[in-house]
Amino acid sequence: EVFSEPPCANWWHMGTGHQERTKRVVTSGGKLLTIVLCVQVLVVMPFTLFVVLPYSKTGSMAGGAKMQIAGMILGNANMIVGIQIWMQSFGLGFHMKAETDSMIFCANTLFTLLNTGLNIICTAAVVLHLSDDNFGLGTFLRMESLVAIGMEGAMSESFYNLLMPGTFFVGYFMCIIMAGAVPFIWNTILMKVIYVWRCFPDCVLGVLKILLPWAGDLSLERYPYFRAEKGFEPMEVGISWDYAAMIVNPTICFGMLIFISPFVWKTFLMLFASNCFYYVFCRYLHLRFCKTCFYTTSRLDSTVNSFWGIPLSVLAVVWVAWGMRADMYLGQSEVLAKVAVLVATFFGSLGVWLCSYWYLLDPFKQKSVADVSDEDVLEVQQRTLYSWFNCNPVYALKCEYYLHTARRTPCLVAPSEGSLRIRVVGASRLRDAGFI
Repeated sequence: EVFSEPPCANWWHMGTGHQERTKRVVTSGGKLLTIVLCVQVLVVMPFTLFVVLPYSKTGSMAGGAKMQIAGMILGNANMIVGIQIWMQSFGLGFHMKAETDSMIFCANTLFTLLNTGLNIICTAAVVLHLSDDNFGLGTFLRMESLVAIGMEGAMSESFYNLLMPGTFFVGYFMCIIMAGAVPFIWNTILMKVIYVWRCFPDCVLGVLKILLPWAGDLSLERYPYFRAEKGFEPMEVGISWDYAAMIVNPTICFGMLIFISPFVWKTFLMLFASNCFYYVFCRYLHLRFCKTCFYTTSRLDSTVNSFWGIPLSVLAVVWVAWGMRADMYLGQSEVLAKVAVLVATFFGSLGVWLCSYWYLLDPFKQKSVADVSDEDVLEVQQRTLYSWFNCNPVYALKCEYYLHTARRTPCLVAPSEGSLRIRVVGASRLRDAGFI
């Protein structure tokens, strides 16, 4: 008998209720928000106060390498937030993997937008502080003077240096280091210190054992090889957090269309180069760096398409703002009235996109597909290379040790006398090779 779960089900959370899951989500969200605020308070604000602002007080702008360093800090911070989201997501209590993947994407996108937005606000505040004129939000809603246009150029240059190369390139390389090299070296050292060298007292080794993956319930005497293999396992193919860059980067670049600056087209050129690089990088990441992961539904893709309304709405806001700057409408209105129109434009555009996508296409509806033919195993193998019969690990294990001594059809198993029986109760037992 084989009782196992499909890869689309989080079997260890089947007993978690809705209230408990909501509580865990809120707690994890608070932790992630704390991480973002700590990055802003402990890293971004000191860098702004003690590096960028001193330049502005002398009448110059901290550009070039200084803002590129800030961009690298931003890329690393977004990568750290993404790793924390991935580490916490599997303990939240979602019953289906598709729900977990959608939550990872939503959290990664929103927190990355928040972290990047705070950095952009700090940069804009420094640029406005540089100017002796009374420039503010209304400057971007009307064409005032050449001085204001020069201020826009300085701000767009700062944004460009913030994105290039930190956000567009550095964060991806840091993923390889922080999710690959660092865990490998760290786990190797811990394994050697605790179970090979035994160079500390047992009380210290017990504390270090907490930091070693898949060793929390073990003694200090033996670390089974299959637990060590689990400790060295790479992360899964993370399409759910790879998608976040496809929303965040276009959103920022579309927002820069409000500026009159040569750095606008340079930003879009680097966005194109970043996407070309990201395509090649993901080929390596998914095929050589990550372990296999099943995505059995279209829920994640539908969620990403829903979030695509954010950059489209930013583009709509820029379009309306340029109409104001050209005095086509609301030319003499107050700044607050113009801002209210822009906010209404954003949410109106987002609402139109979501209503059109959800109600016209209805992507989240489960559609039943009727089988066009009733094929056996041999017929399936002749038509396609991969099928459920050779991709399901539990089924393949059962075929190797059981079915070669049994009479089987796709719908019936008739074990012969004396044939081997395998009983796997729960996928957690698959970790222990001695249980089978």
